[in-house]
Amino acid sequence: MLIRSGSSAYGGILAADGNQLLGLPSVGVYQTSDIKQPVTLALGFTYVLSFFAASQRDSVTPLGVSVGDASMTVDFPLQYESMAVYTMRFVADASSRSIIFRNNFGLGMVFVDFVTLRKGKIYIRKLV
Repeated sequence: MLIRSGSSAYGGILAADGNQLLGLPSVGVYQTSDIKQPVTLALGFTYVLSFFAASQRDSVTPLGVSVGDASMTVDFPLQYESMAVYTMRFVADASSRSIIFRNNFGLGMVFVDFVTLRKGKIYIRKLV
């Protein structure tokens, strides 16, 4: 759900871009909510995914992020009015077809904003 920056109903979290941020609510015990964005990436290249995140002030809500087989978990996103920046570096392979942000069984809302994806240097595997 899109939430207006600074909305008091959600703890006053300020969007990194100043407008709106994405809120991934909890949907029940042992259930996740997520958003998925298809991407087309060049195989074998390194990418850097950056995003801002925060969690609802009165809860601890882990945020899971995955691109194909590459994944990371932000166990304790910042719990204040402002958001913190997080980055994930990965090498694109055949499974790298979408970016998924997931509320990992949290009891509250986790917020995501200002997602960027950039290509880095080519990945070369040294055999010897």
